[in-house]
Amino acid sequence: MKKGFVYIVSFFIMFFLGVLPSNAEVAGDINADGKVGLEEAINALSVSAGLRAVSGTTYDIADYRNLSNYDYVYAEEKYEAGSVSECVFTASVSDQTINTQNLRVTTYDGGSCAGMQEYAVFDGENLTIVGWHVSSITYWYTPGYIRGKSGMHIGDVLSNSYVIDWGTGKNLSYREDLILGAEDVMVPAGSFSNCLKIRTYRDNDDVYISYLAKNIGLVKQISVSPTNPNLSSYIWELISVSIRH
Repeated sequence: MKKGFVYIVSFFIMFFLGVLPSNAEVAGDINADGKVGLEEAINALSVSAGLRAVSGTTYDIADYRNLSNYDYVYAEEKYEAGSVSECVFTASVSDQTINTQNLRVTTYDGGSCAGMQEYAVFDGENLTIVGWHVSSITYWYTPGYIRGKSGMHIGDVLSNSYVIDWGTGKNLSYREDLILGAEDVMVPAGSFSNCLKIRTYRDNDDVYISYLAKNIGLVKQISVSPTNPNLSSYIWELISVSIRH
């Protein structure tokens, strides 16, 4: 199996990237490290799956995060304990100052996240989640987890270890985000091309697949638990987005 995979990877690298003489620049070196390695292999395989164009395309999270002063309406289909439920909820985004921090706050009304708030900081390069407010308790993250950054490439992995502090206790947590590719997505709000597709793994066994549209933000998210069927799973799909007056 491993040998077959190596052959497949080698084929795609040769087919999509080509070969130049040894005295020329390395063909297909998309990350400018002087060699064709893992990132180039992932790029070639992604091309074959239709996830992206052959290039060293970079993605800036600033172009893909939800917009301040906008309301996002989502349809949720939730699966839990063998039953299915459906609802519609709103995620309202605003910029606020909390504890001297300038935060982008997302407030959820309805659905699985009803009554919750997410707190994020963007420093011009990294989008960092620094806390959540859930059921009257605020959880602060130190140093927070980076959800996205500037200059991302397909195959990049964002690994974060952080401490969750809820006032009466603390806990160490881990999160990993893998940039999978760019993909067209159809949801009730319409068709969105070249959405950034990100897989997220958390230490409590949750796995998320998020689709972010450029200059819009989150248009679809799928949550599953691959090893624990007792955990709930859901699908969110964007219905509408509008500026708040």
